[in-house]
Amino acid sequence: MDLAGPGRDTRALDLATGTGDIAFGLAAEGARVVGLDVTLRMIQLARAKIPTRGSAGFTVGDMLALPFPDGSFDVVTIGYGLRNVSDLDTAIAELFRVVRPGGRVLSLDFNRPTNRGVRCCISLI
Repeated sequence: MDLAGPGRDTRALDLATGTGDIAFGLAAEGARVVGLDVTLRMIQLARAKIPTRGSAGFTVGDMLALPFPDGSFDVVTIGYGLRNVSDLDTAIAELFRVVRPGGRVLSLDFNRPTNRGVRCCISLI
């Protein structure tokens, strides 16, 4: 959460949201959050955990074709999701497409990407 730096005016997108833990953490800091996951059951579980109305919204979608306009978010987070995409280049392009210029893209993962370009990009963030 410290790296994301969410605040009251922050528009945040949490990809591969699962049951919403990162999304709820961003919302607790005041961000307006959308959590997106490709699996309907994960979204159902996240919605069931919503502590207060309006804290976060959840939708089913594919991170390879995000249903948001360019520059829609100040922060884009993804936890343990990039390892599961079928086209890493497209996924990363979509993350950077929907974040505003100067915004932040943060990926939480514990494995070292084999692609040097991704490793460089992630280490700069």
